[in-house]
Amino acid sequence: MPKVLITAPVRQDEETFLLYLESLRDLEVPEGFQVDKMFYFHNCEELATHLKGAEFYKVLNDETTYKCDDNTHEWKGENFNKVIGMKNCLLKDGLDYDYVFLVDSDLILRKETLKQLVKADKEMVVNVFWTKWQSDTQPMPNAWNIDHYGIIPNALEKWKEKGLYPIGMGGACTLLKRSVLEKGVNFSPIPNVSFSVWEDRAFCIRAMCAGVQPWLDTHYPAIHLYRESELEKYKKGEIKWNI
Repeated sequence: MPKVLITAPVRQDEETFLLYLESLRDLEVPEGFQVDKMFYFHNCEELATHLKGAEFYKVLNDETTYKCDDNTHEWKGENFNKVIGMKNCLLKDGLDYDYVFLVDSDLILRKETLKQLVKADKEMVVNVFWTKWQSDTQPMPNAWNIDHYGIIPNALEKWKEKGLYPIGMGGACTLLKRSVLEKGVNFSPIPNVSFSVWEDRAFCIRAMCAGVQPWLDTHYPAIHLYRESELEKYKKGEIKWNI
């Protein structure tokens, strides 16, 4: 029986986490598959009271703070270091599974998502979502082609259509086969690449060097509750399943 571990570090408010957890529980599971969940609660251990069944957790309590407002999120070195450590730890847990599905804790998934990503049959496949990284900018995807966030001409328009596309980098909603973990791919920074402090960049560079091609699946875009105003819009039914 193939096994999938759905997992993420979590530093989240209760309302968003409950919506996220509900969407994970509603995922359609491929026939014959087993799904477990593992969360790494960072200074929010109280959220563990909402878990049940095959939903497990770890805890990290420290003095690290994380600032976000209704415009954007502010990342500091200490935030990156904590996330990298937690994600690498979760990858080790994933070695006991056939697949690891990394899903950030502010995403709402379509119920068909897991089935579609398994059907894609790629070592590494990223499920698309679109985000206004600053409140006054256009929505942008969680994937790009080169370097820090470089996107080649016409890629954005292609990614708005349902399909499966080779990409250079992506993250935050990623299904991995165990073979990727067995190749030693991880989130640790690469000392001679300045932007690899962003853990998804480091992961994708390491994946490419290990012969793993990242792909972007755009069949079922997720909803990203990136700021409180978007949470309120989602609760009112004002955010739909598109960009």
